[in-house]
Amino acid sequence: MTRFTPLLIAGLISIALEAQAQGTVLHKVMDKNGTGGLAMTFEVPKGWATTDTVRWDLNLRMNPMSYTLSTGSPDGRSWISYLSGLTFGFTSNGGGKQPPAHASDFLLEDFRATHPGMQFEIVEQQNAPIPYPYAPSGPGVIALARHSVITVRFQGQKGPMLERLSYDFFGYTLATGGGSYVGNWLVNGLTVVNAPEGQLEGMERISNSILSSERMTTAFQNRYQQVAEMLLERTKAEGREAQRQRAQRVVSGGGGGHAHIMDKDEFILHEAIKGLRSRMFSRSIGN
Repeated sequence: MTRFTPLLIAGLISIALEAQAQGTVLHKVMDKNGTGGLAMTFEVPKGWATTDTVRWDLNLRMNPMSYTLSTGSPDGRSWISYLSGLTFGFTSNGGGKQPPAHASDFLLEDFRATHPGMQFEIVEQQNAPIPYPYAPSGPGVIALARHSVITVRFQGQKGPMLERLSYDFFGYTLATGGGSYVGNWLVNGLTVVNAPEGQLEGMERISNSILSSERMTTAFQNRYQQVAEMLLERTKAEGREAQRQRAQRVVSGGGGGHAHIMDKDEFILHEAIKGLRSRMFSRSIGN
């Protein structure tokens, strides 16, 4: 439970009054390499410096598109950063990027990477179970979902600072026989809020307001839908070819017989695409 000390209350009032006095402006995120037009909009405080990116990578079938938004106060002491998602694959033989032992370990890794050599204190750490509505299931599948938060205190140039990092972890492993497995894990909605000590809760409220104001265009949604369906069809085609090759090996005495694995992979991709689409397209500006 948050303890509302005089310092915290003063910080909350200061940030709230400043944001109210400034008002908001509409920030437009352009999809330069996809639709070539407007992707989405956010309401950000007037006078704040805001940047964004939209990235398409069709090699990342579980997350072919990601976007970022960063905005900060005029004095540079408070800022918010958001990344829609990252996906990592891994195998039992050490391939890819292995998932963290605890979901919050990824956040600690991210903080250390962006603050090299910085001494810090962890003041909050959470790894709470959350629903996984599109979790893959079946023999040999293990799925896990967590909401992870850490808050760290460190010394800034003008005094003590707090930084809160949070995201939703979704991951699964799929047994492929003989003790081997493959898997994927998704970093969903990585949010970083940075503010002087005593002002973090106020910045958190501003962050929530900005992110809840997100509106996607129909053209951008349609582009993602087309890409998702294309990747699904590509995976189906590769699955059919892999099954044909395995059947050929069985007929010729070469062994095999694990055609069901590609079927599961196809199902997992399909469910992941549905889940991403559900989260991404919950808000739309309809044009």
